[in-house]
Amino acid sequence: MAQTSWPFENIDTSETQFSQWARNIGEGVKTSALNELEVFADSSGMQVKAKSGQAMVRGHYYNNSAQESLVITAADPTNDRIDNVVLELDPSANTITLKVVAGTPAGSPTAPSLTQTDSGIYQIKLAEVLVGAAVTTIAADKVTDSRSFMATAADLAADVATNTSDIATIEASLANPLATFVTDATTARTLTSSDMGKTIRFTSGSATVVTVDGSTDFTVGARVDIIADGAGELTVAASTATVAGAETSTTSGSFTIGAQYSAATLLCVATDEYRLIGNIGVV
Repeated sequence: MAQTSWPFENIDTSETQFSQWARNIGEGVKTSALNELEVFADSSGMQVKAKSGQAMVRGHYYNNSAQESLVITAADPTNDRIDNVVLELDPSANTITLKVVAGTPAGSPTAPSLTQTDSGIYQIKLAEVLVGAAVTTIAADKVTDSRSFMATAADLAADVATNTSDIATIEASLANPLATFVTDATTARTLTSSDMGKTIRFTSGSATVVTVDGSTDFTVGARVDIIADGAGELTVAASTATVAGAETSTTSGSFTIGAQYSAATLLCVATDEYRLIGNIGVV
Protein backbone atom coordinates (compact mmCIF):
# COMPACT_ATOMS: atom_id res chain seq x y z
CA MET A 1 0.00 0.00 0.00
CA ALA A 2 1.62 3.24 -1.15
CA GLN A 3 -0.53 5.68 0.80
CA THR A 4 -0.50 5.95 4.60
CA SER A 5 -1.73 8.54 7.09
CA TRP A 6 -1.99 8.92 10.85
CA PRO A 7 -3.03 9.36 13.66
CA PHE A 8 -6.62 8.14 13.77
CA GLU A 9 -8.82 6.98 16.63
CA ASN A 10 -8.59 3.28 17.51
CA ILE A 11 -5.66 2.82 15.11
CA ASP A 12 -2.19 2.32 16.61
CA THR A 13 0.47 4.89 15.69
CA SER A 14 3.94 3.36 15.54
CA GLU A 15 7.12 4.82 16.98
CA THR A 16 8.41 5.44 13.44
CA GLN A 17 5.25 7.25 12.41
CA PHE A 18 5.22 9.43 15.53
CA SER A 19 8.91 10.33 15.21
CA GLN A 20 8.46 11.21 11.53
CA TRP A 21 5.71 13.62 12.49
CA ALA A 22 7.62 15.04 15.48
CA ARG A 23 10.67 15.85 13.33
CA ASN A 24 8.64 18.74 11.92
CA ILE A 25 8.81 20.39 15.36
CA GLY A 26 12.58 20.69 15.09
CA GLU A 27 15.69 19.30 16.75
CA GLY A 28 18.01 20.38 19.52
CA VAL A 29 17.92 21.58 23.11
CA LYS A 30 14.69 23.17 24.31
CA THR A 31 15.26 26.82 25.16
CA SER A 32 14.56 27.82 28.79
CA ALA A 33 13.77 24.24 29.86
CA LEU A 34 15.45 23.66 33.24
CA ASN A 35 19.21 24.35 32.74
CA GLU A 36 19.31 23.71 28.99
CA LEU A 37 21.67 20.70 29.22
CA GLU A 38 24.72 22.92 29.64
CA VAL A 39 27.95 20.91 29.81
CA PHE A 40 30.77 22.15 32.05
CA ALA A 41 33.92 21.05 33.87
CA ASP A 42 35.22 22.12 37.27
CA SER A 43 38.65 20.48 37.62
CA SER A 44 37.16 17.71 39.74
CA GLY A 45 38.92 14.90 37.86
CA MET A 46 38.49 13.20 34.51
CA GLN A 47 34.85 14.11 34.14
CA VAL A 48 32.46 16.72 32.82
CA LYS A 49 28.95 17.47 34.03
CA ALA A 50 25.72 18.05 32.16
CA LYS A 51 23.00 20.15 33.74
CA SER A 52 19.31 19.34 33.60
CA GLY A 53 17.29 20.06 30.49
CA GLN A 54 15.14 18.80 27.66
CA ALA A 55 15.71 18.17 23.96
CA MET A 56 14.23 16.74 20.78
CA VAL A 57 16.37 14.14 18.99
CA ARG A 58 15.20 12.85 15.63
CA GLY A 59 11.54 13.13 16.61
CA HIS A 60 12.04 11.66 20.12
CA TYR A 61 11.79 13.74 23.28
CA TYR A 62 14.40 13.73 26.06
CA ASN A 63 14.09 14.98 29.63
CA ASN A 64 16.77 15.07 32.32
CA SER A 65 15.68 16.51 35.64
CA ALA A 66 19.04 16.27 37.45
CA GLN A 67 22.71 17.03 36.82
CA GLU A 68 24.71 14.11 35.42
CA SER A 69 28.45 13.39 35.65
CA LEU A 70 30.14 11.88 32.59
CA VAL A 71 33.49 10.08 32.69
CA ILE A 72 36.28 11.18 30.36
CA THR A 73 38.62 8.31 29.49
CA ALA A 74 42.30 8.58 30.39
CA ALA A 75 44.35 11.13 28.46
CA ASP A 76 46.92 10.09 25.89
CA PRO A 77 50.45 10.53 27.28
CA THR A 78 51.74 12.35 24.20
CA ASN A 79 48.95 14.00 22.16
CA ASP A 80 45.81 16.00 22.81
CA ARG A 81 42.40 14.78 21.69
CA ILE A 82 38.90 16.23 21.40
CA ASP A 83 35.87 14.34 22.74
CA ASN A 84 32.23 14.97 21.94
CA VAL A 85 29.50 15.10 24.57
CA VAL A 86 26.32 14.01 22.81
CA LEU A 87 22.74 13.00 23.28
CA GLU A 88 22.47 9.60 21.62
CA LEU A 89 19.21 8.12 20.38
CA ASP A 90 19.19 4.32 20.18
CA PRO A 91 15.81 3.19 18.79
CA SER A 92 16.63 -0.48 19.34
CA ALA A 93 17.05 0.17 23.07
CA ASN A 94 14.24 2.76 23.25
CA THR A 95 16.62 5.25 24.88
CA ILE A 96 18.16 8.68 24.57
CA THR A 97 21.20 9.05 26.83
CA LEU A 98 24.09 11.39 27.50
CA LYS A 99 27.34 9.98 26.18
CA VAL A 100 30.99 10.94 25.73
CA VAL A 101 32.47 9.92 22.37
CA ALA A 102 36.25 9.92 22.58
CA GLY A 103 38.27 11.43 19.77
CA THR A 104 41.61 10.31 18.34
CA PRO A 105 44.81 11.74 19.89
CA ALA A 106 46.84 13.76 17.40
CA GLY A 107 49.21 16.69 17.06
CA SER A 108 46.26 18.71 15.70
CA PRO A 109 43.22 16.81 16.94
CA THR A 110 39.71 17.14 15.54
CA ALA A 111 36.39 16.18 17.08
CA PRO A 112 34.96 12.81 16.02
CA SER A 113 32.15 12.76 13.49
CA LEU A 114 28.60 12.41 14.74
CA THR A 115 26.70 9.22 14.04
CA GLN A 116 23.38 10.18 12.43
CA THR A 117 21.56 7.29 10.77
CA ASP A 118 17.98 7.43 9.58
CA SER A 119 16.65 4.47 11.57
CA GLY A 120 19.50 3.61 13.95
CA ILE A 121 21.90 5.48 16.23
CA TYR A 122 21.48 9.26 15.98
CA GLN A 123 23.55 11.81 17.91
CA ILE A 124 23.34 15.55 18.48
CA LYS A 125 26.31 17.39 19.96
CA LEU A 126 26.15 19.32 23.24
CA ALA A 127 29.84 20.14 23.74
CA GLU A 128 33.43 19.46 22.76
CA VAL A 129 36.03 18.64 25.42
CA LEU A 130 39.74 19.23 24.84
CA VAL A 131 41.60 16.44 26.65
CA GLY A 132 45.21 17.57 26.93
CA ALA A 133 48.10 15.15 26.82
CA ALA A 134 48.73 13.43 30.18
CA VAL A 135 46.12 15.52 32.07
CA THR A 136 44.40 14.06 35.10
CA THR A 137 41.60 16.60 35.40
CA ILE A 138 39.41 18.60 33.04
CA ALA A 139 39.49 22.36 33.60
CA ALA A 140 36.54 24.64 32.96
CA ASP A 141 38.09 26.31 29.91
CA LYS A 142 38.51 22.97 28.11
CA VAL A 143 34.78 22.65 27.38
CA THR A 144 33.34 24.33 24.26
CA ASP A 145 29.58 24.71 24.04
CA SER A 146 28.19 23.09 20.86
CA ARG A 147 24.47 23.06 21.59
CA SER A 148 21.88 23.84 18.95
CA PHE A 149 18.44 24.92 20.11
CA MET A 150 14.92 24.21 18.97
CA ALA A 151 13.11 27.19 17.48
CA THR A 152 10.78 28.96 19.91
CA ALA A 153 7.43 30.52 19.12
CA ALA A 154 9.18 33.91 19.19
CA ASP A 155 11.75 32.68 16.64
CA LEU A 156 9.00 31.47 14.33
CA ALA A 157 7.12 34.75 14.70
CA ALA A 158 10.31 36.68 13.84
CA ASP A 159 10.85 34.48 10.76
CA VAL A 160 7.29 35.15 9.63
CA ALA A 161 7.78 38.91 10.12
CA THR A 162 11.08 38.83 8.17
CA ASN A 163 9.60 36.80 5.34
CA THR A 164 6.58 39.08 5.17
CA SER A 165 8.90 42.09 4.97
CA ASP A 166 10.95 40.40 2.24
CA ILE A 167 7.83 39.62 0.24
CA ALA A 168 6.65 43.22 0.58
CA THR A 169 10.02 44.47 -0.67
CA ILE A 170 9.94 42.14 -3.66
CA GLU A 171 6.37 43.13 -4.48
CA ALA A 172 7.32 46.80 -4.27
CA SER A 173 10.24 46.33 -6.64
CA LEU A 174 8.04 44.46 -9.09
CA ALA A 175 5.45 47.22 -8.90
CA ASN A 176 8.14 49.85 -9.59
CA PRO A 177 10.40 48.48 -12.34
CA LEU A 178 12.02 51.94 -12.84
CA ALA A 179 13.44 52.02 -9.31
CA THR A 180 17.00 52.03 -10.79
CA PHE A 181 16.30 54.63 -13.48
CA VAL A 182 18.41 57.78 -13.00
CA THR A 183 18.94 61.02 -14.93
CA ASP A 184 22.39 62.60 -15.21
CA ALA A 185 22.71 66.14 -16.56
CA THR A 186 26.49 66.40 -16.06
CA THR A 187 29.11 66.07 -18.79
CA ALA A 188 31.32 63.51 -17.02
CA ARG A 189 30.54 60.37 -15.03
CA THR A 190 32.87 57.57 -13.93
CA LEU A 191 30.87 54.41 -13.39
CA THR A 192 31.08 52.65 -10.01
CA SER A 193 29.76 49.38 -8.65
CA SER A 194 26.69 51.25 -7.37
CA ASP A 195 25.67 51.78 -11.02
CA MET A 196 25.22 48.05 -11.65
CA GLY A 197 21.70 47.36 -12.90
CA LYS A 198 20.86 51.02 -13.47
CA THR A 199 19.47 52.71 -16.55
CA ILE A 200 21.23 56.07 -16.83
CA ARG A 201 19.74 58.80 -19.04
CA PHE A 202 22.30 61.49 -19.98
CA THR A 203 20.64 64.79 -20.84
CA SER A 204 23.42 67.39 -21.26
CA GLY A 205 23.45 69.49 -24.41
CA SER A 206 27.26 69.41 -24.37
CA ALA A 207 29.70 66.61 -25.12
CA THR A 208 29.56 64.03 -22.35
CA VAL A 209 32.03 61.30 -21.39
CA VAL A 210 31.19 58.13 -19.44
CA THR A 211 34.38 56.51 -18.09
CA VAL A 212 34.86 52.83 -17.29
CA ASP A 213 38.03 52.19 -15.27
CA GLY A 214 39.65 49.51 -13.18
CA SER A 215 37.90 50.74 -10.03
CA THR A 216 34.45 50.26 -11.54
CA ASP A 217 34.41 46.74 -10.03
CA PHE A 218 31.32 45.41 -11.76
CA THR A 219 30.34 41.86 -10.92
CA VAL A 220 30.71 39.55 -13.90
CA GLY A 221 27.32 39.48 -15.63
CA ALA A 222 26.28 42.91 -14.35
CA ARG A 223 25.11 45.57 -16.79
CA VAL A 224 24.25 49.23 -17.05
CA ASP A 225 22.01 50.73 -19.76
CA ILE A 226 23.09 54.09 -21.18
CA ILE A 227 20.72 56.45 -23.02
CA ALA A 228 21.97 59.47 -24.97
CA ASP A 229 19.01 61.81 -24.48
CA GLY A 230 21.04 65.05 -24.64
CA ALA A 231 21.92 66.95 -27.79
CA GLY A 232 25.66 66.64 -27.03
CA GLU A 233 27.75 63.71 -28.23
CA LEU A 234 27.97 60.91 -25.67
CA THR A 235 31.23 58.96 -25.49
CA VAL A 236 32.04 55.82 -23.49
CA ALA A 237 35.77 55.68 -22.73
CA ALA A 238 37.89 53.03 -21.00
CA SER A 239 40.63 53.77 -18.50
CA THR A 240 42.63 50.82 -17.07
CA ALA A 241 39.82 48.55 -18.26
CA THR A 242 39.04 46.85 -21.57
CA VAL A 243 35.87 47.84 -23.40
CA ALA A 244 35.14 46.08 -26.70
CA GLY A 245 32.43 47.39 -28.99
CA ALA A 246 30.03 44.80 -30.37
CA GLU A 247 30.01 44.65 -34.19
CA THR A 248 32.98 47.04 -34.37
CA SER A 249 35.73 44.38 -34.12
CA THR A 250 37.86 46.63 -31.96
CA THR A 251 38.88 47.04 -28.36
CA SER A 252 39.90 50.66 -28.73
CA GLY A 253 37.98 51.38 -25.55
CA SER A 254 36.43 54.63 -26.77
CA PHE A 255 33.06 54.70 -28.50
CA THR A 256 30.27 57.14 -29.30
CA ILE A 257 26.65 56.27 -28.71
CA GLY A 258 24.84 57.19 -31.94
CA ALA A 259 22.77 60.30 -32.37
CA GLN A 260 20.44 61.83 -29.77
CA TYR A 261 18.05 59.25 -28.25
CA SER A 262 20.33 56.33 -29.08
CA ALA A 263 21.22 53.79 -26.41
CA ALA A 264 23.74 51.09 -25.53
CA THR A 265 24.33 48.47 -22.83
CA LEU A 266 27.65 48.02 -21.02
CA LEU A 267 28.05 44.37 -19.95
CA CYS A 268 30.82 43.03 -17.67
CA VAL A 269 32.16 39.74 -19.11
CA ALA A 270 35.27 39.34 -16.90
CA THR A 271 37.24 41.30 -14.32
CA ASP A 272 37.84 44.79 -15.81
CA GLU A 273 36.55 43.58 -19.18
CA TYR A 274 33.36 44.87 -20.79
CA ARG A 275 31.29 44.69 -23.97
CA LEU A 276 29.40 47.72 -25.26
CA ILE A 277 26.32 46.62 -27.18
CA GLY A 278 24.03 48.93 -29.14
CA ASN A 279 24.09 51.88 -31.53
CA ILE A 280 27.79 52.69 -31.19
CA GLY A 281 30.71 53.92 -33.27
CA VAL A 282 34.46 53.80 -32.80
CA VAL A 283 36.14 57.07 -31.86
